Amino acid sequence: MRSEILISAKCPEWAVYRILLQTMAAPKSLKVSEWADEERKLPPEAAEPGRWYTERAEYQRAIMDAFSDPLIEKVIVMTSAQVGKTETLLNVIGYHIDHDPCTMLFVTSTIELAKAVSKDRVDGLINYTPRLKGKVKENRERDSGNTILHKQFRGGQLTLGGSNSPSSLTSRPIRLVLCDEVDKYKASAGEFGDPVDLAFKRSTTFWNRKLGMMSTPGIKGLSRIEKAYEESDMRKYYVPCPHCGEFQMLKKAQLRWPDQKPREAIYHCEVCDGGITDRDKIRMVRLGEWRAHQNVPGVAGFWLNELYSPWVSFGEFAQKFVDAKHRGAESLKQFVNESLAETWEEQGSSPKDDELYTRREDYGPEIPLSAGVLVCGVDVQDNRIECEVVAMGKGEETWGIEEKVLNGDPARLDVWNELAIFLKTEYTHATGHRMRIMATCIDTGGHHTQQTYNFVKPRERERIYGIKGANRSGEPIWPKRASRKNTGGINLFIIGTDGAKDYIYNRLRITDAGPGYMHFPLHYDEEYFRQLTAEKVVYEKGVRKWINKQGVRNEALDRRVYVVAAIERLKQIPRFMADLDRQIDKYIAMGVKVQLPAVERPEPLIDAQTPAVPGTLPAKMDVLPKKNFITRGVSRKGWVNGWRR
Repeated sequence: MRSEILISAKCPEWAVYRILLQTMAAPKSLKVSEWADEERKLPPEAAEPGRWYTERAEYQRAIMDAFSDPLIEKVIVMTSAQVGKTETLLNVIGYHIDHDPCTMLFVTSTIELAKAVSKDRVDGLINYTPRLKGKVKENRERDSGNTILHKQFRGGQLTLGGSNSPSSLTSRPIRLVLCDEVDKYKASAGEFGDPVDLAFKRSTTFWNRKLGMMSTPGIKGLSRIEKAYEESDMRKYYVPCPHCGEFQMLKKAQLRWPDQKPREAIYHCEVCDGGITDRDKIRMVRLGEWRAHQNVPGVAGFWLNELYSPWVSFGEFAQKFVDAKHRGAESLKQFVNESLAETWEEQGSSPKDDELYTRREDYGPEIPLSAGVLVCGVDVQDNRIECEVVAMGKGEETWGIEEKVLNGDPARLDVWNELAIFLKTEYTHATGHRMRIMATCIDTGGHHTQQTYNFVKPRERERIYGIKGANRSGEPIWPKRASRKNTGGINLFIIGTDGAKDYIYNRLRITDAGPGYMHFPLHYDEEYFRQLTAEKVVYEKGVRKWINKQGVRNEALDRRVYVVAAIERLKQIPRFMADLDRQIDKYIAMGVKVQLPAVERPEPLIDAQTPAVPGTLPAKMDVLPKKNFITRGVSRKGWVNGWRR
């Protein structure tokens, strides 16, 4: 070098600048996929431990290299599960720790998941890739700068955050932002706004920033990843047919299999109709290429479904589809999102009430043979209390049993007395046994909240629950815990009514009897079905909400929402569903017996005309008797007696 400088002294000035620039040159240019092939080692617990080979799933190469392409600022990946997305992101992180150090932010849906990803995936990346192990100090070293959610290395740092934790998204400037499973993020990170926008703002000051969004898609119209993909160059992966050589995308419609044998599925070329096996697919994917469908400079978008995955055979894919279709709308939605990598398009209108009316059946006995438990939903109105009793069997198949309207002002105790009597009703099972309601949910959100509290309070041990609806998308149907912040001092359960309505309408669209199917008896009238289908889903400014269609009464739908809440409550009892299935198997083995006459309803305990003191109940109504849901004909040592709150 000294001799070069001496020689350059006799050269023009530009020669000196050239030599200085050479001494300051950046390290050798390296793509992410090249780094991964040279350096990455997968941990023993990985599906394919050992050295990384990008050609194992060739479609990953362009996705990884987009993060090292100076002409690309934003990378969008809308993909199915089981195509290696997570390992691809880990390669991007490893590349930047080793070859291009910078500040990085990896965002998951929750802070709890971020901790799990750090322990299970990021630590594995660092510990089993020799090139990285010495670059990030171990947790146990004092002042190492390495914690579960924050890891430092020479020239940069990696922070892991959750979309539900604004502080983890706003703490420091970031050059590389990776947002994973963005369709599972909540709409807002508290009062700070959209979590993706919040994370991306961290990179504003960097001229060479990189922004990544990855996810399986969710609901059409609400999907972040679909919207971002449509604003990208929309690349799709084309593979050549082994018979005719024509390039094409892999589609579910081209899969065919013998009747009842989806695991023998073969893919057929959409051009020559030639049969394509899983062995053919391996070579096709290696020879495939990404093709952009629109010109959007600086934004690379990638879409890929599970048919391309080397870890999922055509037969396994077909079996998933058949199983999902059999299990009902919720499983089919999961298949569409996680296997087809497509958004689930919900029907804006509800199922047709006249079609549901024609589905009514004659069960014979009050409770069909395949049902094993009774639940009840109770809706409190200004001048009456409405109830519906529903039976449930395997796979949450349900049968409507009875509607009951208790007319009277709920400010008076006589109508509550009638409700107490009704909830003790015995019904006849097809085996001849008597059954009683096991769980009841009563809405407390009406105009008679305190009276409802007074009724529920002494009956909570009998699985009579006070509930209140939360009209917020994403809320669980049954909460993890109850609230006692109410004037009645009861365990008040805030239920997700949006989720319950999704549950109901998805099952109403199931047309074949079996898991998830909803049966209705002949005595349900047309008004019941009009009320059951009174609402529909709309999207207002990107927010999904349920609205009443045309001012139609919706009490039947509300009651079913409370029935669904009762079912969800019972499902939380350990081994409940497994025990229920076993009990139903016993019933089926016993078979239908001669139908017994319906049990006569007991008379009210007090005169309906007797005025009552507000806020009190007769002493003999304070606690319902502790009985089995089957009160005669079955040993009290059976499976139900073990269920206590």
